[in-house]
Amino acid sequence: MDDYSDLPRNCSPNTLINFIARTKAGQQFLRLNLAKLDGLRHTKKKMNGRLHVAVATAWERLGDYHKARDLLQAAVRLCPEENEYKWLLCKVQRQLYMLEAQAAAMERLPEQSQRVFPTPIQVERRRARDLSVAEFVAKYCEAGVPVIITDVVENMTRTTWDLNHINAVAGLCRVVLKRLVSLSVEWAKLELAKETTIAEFFQSLKHRDPESELLYLFDWSLPIHCPQLAQEITIPHYFRDNFLSHTPEGTLYQNSWPSLFVAPAGMTSELHIDTHGTSFWMALLQGRKRWTIFRKADTPYLYPYYPHSLDPVFDVNLSHPDLNTHPLLSLTCPRECILQPGELLFVPARCPHRVENLETTVAISGNFVNKANLRAAMEELEVSALVDPPAHHLLRHLQEVARAISQPTAPQPTRLPHNLQAFQGENRDFMPNFNQVANR
Repeated sequence: MDDYSDLPRNCSPNTLINFIARTKAGQQFLRLNLAKLDGLRHTKKKMNGRLHVAVATAWERLGDYHKARDLLQAAVRLCPEENEYKWLLCKVQRQLYMLEAQAAAMERLPEQSQRVFPTPIQVERRRARDLSVAEFVAKYCEAGVPVIITDVVENMTRTTWDLNHINAVAGLCRVVLKRLVSLSVEWAKLELAKETTIAEFFQSLKHRDPESELLYLFDWSLPIHCPQLAQEITIPHYFRDNFLSHTPEGTLYQNSWPSLFVAPAGMTSELHIDTHGTSFWMALLQGRKRWTIFRKADTPYLYPYYPHSLDPVFDVNLSHPDLNTHPLLSLTCPRECILQPGELLFVPARCPHRVENLETTVAISGNFVNKANLRAAMEELEVSALVDPPAHHLLRHLQEVARAISQPTAPQPTRLPHNLQAFQGENRDFMPNFNQVANR
């Protein structure tokens, strides 16, 4: 019988469905219904496309991604106007690319006794006075390497930002807090917890019951929710060439950042990748954060899967890496740092990362697209645009930017190679787009 003791409580529907589908009873239910759906697929001609998708979804939940892909390709041929089918096909194909990479990597693993989780490389620290914008773009953005800039945060705000100042300006603003759910399939394993005000949340931080649940004010847009605080911030010159902020009013992400992060000690955002191929920076104003950052080439070795979106979920436990269950962790090349107050961290596009709050922390952050990750952003948006009109609108504007700077108007990502040696470059692109996966 299944053990339901780990059944997530008060979790998102996606997390609950994923948990049930992985149980023995859930797998049996899916298999029992596959035969019925498959029979209908061959008899109801007018519903053929939808039934192909239904059967494909069941096979995907059962872990047979090849059958799921073949059925989705058939559905797209039957109903070429259905963009949702194309999006589902891209999602399954992305999973297959990761599995293909993992299978190739297993062939070059060292003996089991020699497998170890690599000692992280320390993230480099640079002084802003010694780091030009040109060097920052070439050495870090284009190379896909994170860096800490040490003397830039002090000039970002008009006054000292701490909990008292933020509370004085935004205390009455309402916010939605998040909590960590260990089995979650949501981004960074963070799920909605409760709605409250800034003042009430900050009060709970100052007088927190050690037994109470840890809650996180995560990525709260200042331009949207508290323009007064946003106006106090000066974005460092490294990030002012941001194509997202140069789009027309109302475009996706045009006015989303900078955003505010406030977390208690012990709160973690688990391994995740920032959305739509964006890079980001975080300026730490209070407290300390431990960051673990991987190359984007390491993504297959971190065992990603895509249960309901194009944002991967990672099964690995980086607090206690298990090389018996996840042997490919031994092939990763992690970087690590403890970000200190007054420091700014840059994380390149598509780099998986995990963040632990060692103390109560206050930070501001922003995502951006420049020439270094424009192609990555267009690749991701091309798939999202199939089912998301705002993503399609943003893609059109980034394509105009690409034309203006003499880059290709349509993304041409490199197909995932069978030879994993090709993954060793820091800035290797390998995500497929729809035109590739539909014609395989």
